[in-house]
Amino acid sequence: MSKIAQLPEQFRPLIKTIESTLQTCVEFDREEKSHVHLWQSNLGMYPYFPLESEYPCSQVSNEPLQFLAQINFSEIPQLDGFPEKGIVQFYLNMKAWDLGMDESLEHVQLNHRVLYFPEVNEDESLLKTRETLRNFSEISEDEAQLWVDGSALAFNKAQQYMTFFDYRFAPLLFNRQEVYVSSNYEDILHAYQHYQMPYTEDFQSEGGHRIGGYANYLHSTDHRTEFGIEDHLLLMQLDTDEGLEWCDSGIAQWYIHPDDLKQCDFSKVVFLWACH
Repeated sequence: MSKIAQLPEQFRPLIKTIESTLQTCVEFDREEKSHVHLWQSNLGMYPYFPLESEYPCSQVSNEPLQFLAQINFSEIPQLDGFPEKGIVQFYLNMKAWDLGMDESLEHVQLNHRVLYFPEVNEDESLLKTRETLRNFSEISEDEAQLWVDGSALAFNKAQQYMTFFDYRFAPLLFNRQEVYVSSNYEDILHAYQHYQMPYTEDFQSEGGHRIGGYANYLHSTDHRTEFGIEDHLLLMQLDTDEGLEWCDSGIAQWYIHPDDLKQCDFSKVVFLWACH
């Protein structure tokens, strides 16, 4: 029996609609490796950086940003609409309490940056050294607002149904803006017990690191609606894990417009995160 068929009776009329939301994504996790090349995917180690390229700085403080992660698309299972090659990198202001999170669409990537290198040269003599990169952007433990243990990454293709707090979930399944019928206590409790709990706790695992697919949300809110980016896709999600601690077990997402993704233009990627 498939996992979706194990949903309780109240979901039976909704099964076909839920099945229609199935998307392919790439999930990833840490992987132990004795050596990681500068052009390989990693979390919190060192970025691929050609000698002639300019290291990203905050447009707020004019100080170097801190490297968080990079994905080499040639190393991951191919996803429709995503590049087949090249490296995308994620930098944050790890001195800032909000880590450089975007505040509006008019001011994107002022205090964080997403870079893309379409061509990858696997010759370390043509790249900035690890020591140079460390000296350039290293900050003290007292300054750091985010702690990241470096590691290589391992990827696998997965399939995912729409997450419960996606802004499209209730309109699609129940033809209303919220799963509950009204805002009175009894209706909210009924929706929580009969729909939210079995869907999020028994059927669909919440959280995790992924590229593409659907995002997971804290506080029961899809923050794309608050930011006005309902038409954006999930580029990457990074969850709290044993070596990455978003404040109070938080979770972070980067969103990109489909047209920008098609053009491999990562300059307008939006960074949002939330904590408990």
